[in-house]
Amino acid sequence: MNRIVLAVLGVFVCGELALADTVTVDWTTAKKAIDPLAFGMDAPYSVTAFQDEDASYISGLKYMTGTSKGNTGLIRLHHWGMLSSWTTNGWWDATKVMRTIGPLKANGFTFVVNIPDGPSGQFSTIDTNRIGQFCPDLVKIINVDNKSKVKYFEVPNERDINAFPGMLDAVPLADLVKRCRAAMKNVDSTVLVGGPAFGDAPNLDLMLRFVRAVVPNIDFLSFHAYAVGGTPNAPDSAIYNSTQTKIARIVKTLRDTLSVLSPNKYIPIHCTEYNLTWDWNYVDARLHTNKMAVYVALVMIEMVRNGGDITSIWNEKEPAFGMMSPSNQPYLPGQLFHLMNTYFMGEMAASTETNRNTVVAFASRDSSTRSLALINRSPVQQNVAFTLKGLPSDMVMTRHQIWTDGYPTPTTITVSDLSKGISLPDNSVTILTGNIPVRVIERSGSAAGIGMKPGPVRLSVYTISGRLMGTLSAADGKTDLASLSKTIRFGFAKAIPSGVYIVVFHEGPFTRVQRMNYPAAELPGIFHP
Repeated sequence: MNRIVLAVLGVFVCGELALADTVTVDWTTAKKAIDPLAFGMDAPYSVTAFQDEDASYISGLKYMTGTSKGNTGLIRLHHWGMLSSWTTNGWWDATKVMRTIGPLKANGFTFVVNIPDGPSGQFSTIDTNRIGQFCPDLVKIINVDNKSKVKYFEVPNERDINAFPGMLDAVPLADLVKRCRAAMKNVDSTVLVGGPAFGDAPNLDLMLRFVRAVVPNIDFLSFHAYAVGGTPNAPDSAIYNSTQTKIARIVKTLRDTLSVLSPNKYIPIHCTEYNLTWDWNYVDARLHTNKMAVYVALVMIEMVRNGGDITSIWNEKEPAFGMMSPSNQPYLPGQLFHLMNTYFMGEMAASTETNRNTVVAFASRDSSTRSLALINRSPVQQNVAFTLKGLPSDMVMTRHQIWTDGYPTPTTITVSDLSKGISLPDNSVTILTGNIPVRVIERSGSAAGIGMKPGPVRLSVYTISGRLMGTLSAADGKTDLASLSKTIRFGFAKAIPSGVYIVVFHEGPFTRVQRMNYPAAELPGIFHP
């Protein structure tokens, strides 16, 4: 007997609580891809303190960036101290450089190396001839001599801030980036070179003049956005409002401009530093709390929604800014990074909310997972109603919540119960995530009746409850079903425990499904009865 997957999709409109906000989500409609590196962080302790040699530091960084789950938020290697910790006598020291790069590569991190300035040091007048050699020499050490295959490099850092000596206007800054990029690609043509890491509260006019002067000779555009600059003790509402308006304004303007200037080359936008404030002498009382998690979630959402690609918070561990403790344990905002990097991969699904000054929503989908983040940025509890499309009513979702009481043990809720509405605590982030159930029903017919031919194929294995265990694909037009079945039998199946599974085979418009008792079944035969 053949079997087919039946995905029951429905629309549920709720309203049993006294509901003030309505969130609408359509998981059948994708708005854009979410960059797999989207939710990252700066790691200065790897650069200046070489803490990536510490197993507990690596464990904490992996947990927050999702690297332990197979995803990875982008790590940014930046610190002004790099110009001393990575150099000897004013030039790169390969041993010191690789003391940072080696452990990060060995542990599976993806990272961007920021070169903040030239060899003369922080805020000095840049000698374009010297930095034109300084940058490619670092690429040579990392990628040519040590074959580390680091993809991303960023030049320089915050050279646009008027208050600093050596400030550069738009055109000289663009010339600097173009010069360094050309020299670095001459050493390794595969690297992607971006910049210029615009400083906090960036001048949009200057940014746009830079973009016009540098395109197409740049691979990603980067800027920094601190919520309230150097202002301590700003009210929660000021932080949240500034975050939403600033990020949206900057990113949307840049994306619209890049779309016009570079229609045939997509140039990603990175926010490579953000935090409540850049004042390292002031430790904000909210830094390790649920309110910081709300702020971080707003930055992530506004970036992706408005056309941005990658975020990196400043930073992983410093006392005034860090996401984890001196003993490398994630604080509450660090838990949020783990959740975002675990559940919000794939594509951004369509979502709206009635009042973004109270509740903000962000939804994602991949081949089997559906996730929804709900941010209550208000100082009071909010009761939320839903219009949900694309979820079966009996689907079970896990509810994670970061709020005043911390990050308690997750609970579960069915879509049917969710449709009645839920309450969100003040200043909280709630994440709902689950896997679409796989339903198997009997249908008469035979395998030969579909008339399958060799061609691009995909084969996925699910648990009975619908959790995706893994997927193999072949798009070469030559690999047929039997060959791919052998591959999954001898390559993939060893990684799954014994039990009953659902195997789904796709070729073009055709879908075939069969139960499999592993390890008793011989996979090549299950599709050819």
